[in-house]
Amino acid sequence: MSHYFTNINSILNELFFKKLSLVTPLIISSCALVTCQVSAHDVTVNITGAVTDATCTVSPDSVNKTVYLGKVPAKTFYRAGGSSLPVAFNINLEKCGAIANGVVISFSGTPDDSMTDLLKLSPESSASGIAIELMDDTQQLVAVGGSSRPYLITGGATTASLKFYSKMVANGEKFQPGSIISSVTFNTSYP
Repeated sequence: MSHYFTNINSILNELFFKKLSLVTPLIISSCALVTCQVSAHDVTVNITGAVTDATCTVSPDSVNKTVYLGKVPAKTFYRAGGSSLPVAFNINLEKCGAIANGVVISFSGTPDDSMTDLLKLSPESSASGIAIELMDDTQQLVAVGGSSRPYLITGGATTASLKFYSKMVANGEKFQPGSIISSVTFNTSYP
């Protein structure tokens, strides 16, 4: 009977090693298809940058600015597009750092219903049929919600006076003479 168990043991061992010998090449061949070895690499990431003093503050005289467009004859506005003469105003900046590209001004306010690049008159106005146009120092339109061209600040200047223009424009709606009031907020950005 012990001979019987010995044969069974040897048969089982033989089957086990045959299975093992079949499985081992599969493991080895799968490592050949997929990298089984894990390797570590030292990786260096260089991060560079600079901190610059590239902003200005708005001068106190430009925080609450009033631009008076004058008294203009009503006949100027009887046709759409008729306008008053442009009136210059400045936005003054101070404590400017080393600005590489300059400063850009954007105006936000309520756009006119007919001429959406221009400002709408406030409800307190008694005039109607008029919108307010804003322009840069070259008298090019700066649309409401848009941005001006960059104003360069050169030579290490710490202050800047940015010139803009404003005028009244007939928007083609029913015209009514009277007082005009409109408000706009300006924001500075540094390209």
